[in-house]
Amino acid sequence: MRIFSYHLVETSPLTSLKVFLFPPKISGLRHAEFFAAMTLGAPIISPARMQLHRLGVFAYWEDESHLDNFLSNTRLGAMLSTGWHVRLQFLRRWGSFVEIGDLPENKEDTDPNKPVVAVTLARLKLPEVFRFIHWGKPVEEQVRDNPGVSLAL
Repeated sequence: MRIFSYHLVETSPLTSLKVFLFPPKISGLRHAEFFAAMTLGAPIISPARMQLHRLGVFAYWEDESHLDNFLSNTRLGAMLSTGWHVRLQFLRRWGSFVEIGDLPENKEDTDPNKPVVAVTLARLKLPEVFRFIHWGKPVEEQVRDNPGVSLAL
């Protein structure tokens, strides 16, 4: 069964930059997004906005055995194993994202009382930068300050 994983780890800015510039080729990995953690609502130009010492990875795997192999047998996997990660089952998507386009809109009915993880994937287009800066910060602050949120990056 295909799964997702979400990883956060403290590392050096140099290590993060290497991963961004040279994403690894990993057996069983369908797609991965590598990112620096940030404080939602932080000023656009600030250390809180781009925390290169905190690496995040959102990954889509063929199955759990490929994820386990990656964590146990690769340098990047070993590093990510020292941090925090969660394994996720797909629930639903809104819109489309080419790299994971084979997912249906909804998987199945679920228990609304169970915890969920919401992940937003987007590609910012140059003409939308100013609109994003104007409207993004208040939305980020709203998400960050919501009492029901456990973690927001």
